Amino acid sequence: MSRVALFPSTDPDRLWERYAVLARAIMSDQTKLIDRDHMQAMARAHDEWRAAFLASERRA
Repeated sequence: MSRVALFPSTDPDRLWERYAVLARAIMSDQTKLIDRDHMQAMARAHDEWRAAFLASERRA
């Protein structure tokens, strides 16, 4: 049996797109603004994008 280890992306562009998908969902369904699961997913996605973005800025 083989296993594939999944590592979180560190690509700011890919992480931004994941965040943007969640933000776009709010535009089409504003009830997501009070959906705790959705907002927690957005918070996690934003934090992951922010960390990757700031890390990429330090390397530049």
